[in-house]
Amino acid sequence: MYCQLISELVRNAPTPTNMDSTEIQNQPPSGQKKFRFQNIVLALLAVVFFAVLIAVDADVIASDASKKQADSTLAGKKPLPPSAPPEKSVASDEPHGYYHGIDISHFQGDFESDITPEDSITFVIAKATQGSNFVDPEFHYNWTTATQKGLIKGAYHFYMYGSDPVQQADFFWSTIGELGPQDIAPVIDLENGNLPEGATVSADEFSADVGQFLDRLTSHCSCTPIIYGDKYFLEQYLPDTSFSKHPLWIAQYTSASEPSLPSVWEEVGYMIWQKASPVTVDHTQLDFDVYYGPKSGLWKK
Repeated sequence: MYCQLISELVRNAPTPTNMDSTEIQNQPPSGQKKFRFQNIVLALLAVVFFAVLIAVDADVIASDASKKQADSTLAGKKPLPPSAPPEKSVASDEPHGYYHGIDISHFQGDFESDITPEDSITFVIAKATQGSNFVDPEFHYNWTTATQKGLIKGAYHFYMYGSDPVQQADFFWSTIGELGPQDIAPVIDLENGNLPEGATVSADEFSADVGQFLDRLTSHCSCTPIIYGDKYFLEQYLPDTSFSKHPLWIAQYTSASEPSLPSVWEEVGYMIWQKASPVTVDHTQLDFDVYYGPKSGLWKK
């Protein structure tokens, strides 16, 4: 483009005025040289002028390209500064797996001292209390031994309908004493044995009392207690969907790949599955429990 403009400028360069072609031809040699010199100067000035224009345009183009590149970078995710560590999700990096456990009471006697790493036991849930005044004779031993063996531990309360639910919660918590950050949340054991023999108890009455127990226990432990029970008992006596906020420890002895759940927990699922009764650890028969997920998922929440 610039070359064409230069060519046009030279071609259209002014000629001396008041001269026709004959007069120009008759000019003396010095006049012809002077006229040619003027044309050369004009051409050189034109070249310099357009060279400057080209250089200016190149700077503008380069600046525009840099701006577009910067705009493209800003349009995406802003990179972390060099000193900032990359984002990392600890929870996503924790491996998931099957972890096996047992639940025990004084009926199994003193057996925890016989558990070895070869038994593949990760957690123990020990019976602590029943009703408003019964403490399992082996609870404190089982609780201490689980800690010494590096097992994740939990405690459960066998609920008794007809006894004040708030007093039962207070009694259960005072027996446990406290929970560490890596202990399992406290458990309420719900089953037919909770009901007075021969008594008729409505679902509304039973679930209302259990709700009071759980609310009181929650205020003590600052976590969400776990509910233990089988599908049919929980289906009948805890029909309210509000109980689904409590993790479920489902008791169901089956060879199926998954347990069948009470309707309240069908969408949220279960936490622990008591799937076999009994199993043997060093010739002692125990209930067998399984948990699937990250190991930290067993800790109280």
